[in-house]
Amino acid sequence: MATLTVYSETGNPAAAACDGNPAMDNQTTYALAHDGAGNSTDEQSVNQLWARNTKAGNYFVARSLVNFDTSSLGSGSTITAATISLKTLDGGIHDSADADSISVVLNTVASNTAYAASDFPSFGTTKQAADKAISALVNNAYNDWPLTVLTGISKTTISHFGFRTAQDVSNTAPTLDNYVQFWSADSGNGSPKLVITYTTPISTGNFLQFF
Repeated sequence: MATLTVYSETGNPAAAACDGNPAMDNQTTYALAHDGAGNSTDEQSVNQLWARNTKAGNYFVARSLVNFDTSSLGSGSTITAATISLKTLDGGIHDSADADSISVVLNTVASNTAYAASDFPSFGTTKQAADKAISALVNNAYNDWPLTVLTGISKTTISHFGFRTAQDVSNTAPTLDNYVQFWSADSGNGSPKLVITYTTPISTGNFLQFF
């Protein structure tokens, strides 16, 4: 049994696997915000990732993409468990009476190394882990999502994950402001992290063993 720990990388473009924050900001209807093509990135700075579903005047939806270079696993490995973790900002958790949660999904971004506002529609709706209520998240700390679906992890190239609020996933219009701010790789304060437990085949004569 072995463990691989990988992080999203700094820069846009990054060397192999970037993180980023495409969004639809300042829309007059929720349908425009939820289903739009994307009109902004880096809501406040490149140091932050947001998962947001908000009605504060106009509607605003933000999604966090986090990519990881998992190619060192190799095609012959068997993944047995994995946990994805993001670190919240101090004061970066905002719950409301909407009682929203954070969901882990996959993304299909056009580039592994760079992101753009146009990546906003690339986030899926199939959940890769159990949701975590915004009210249950720990401030200024890594929060963990043990993956319940492991097929989204690539053994030979880049793994593409995303974070959305659960009400964004279900296309439920917010009544208030619901968001979580996470540190990005560029922040230097705690990059998005993926920890994978796996086995690899070892050839011993005429048969294979997994360790």
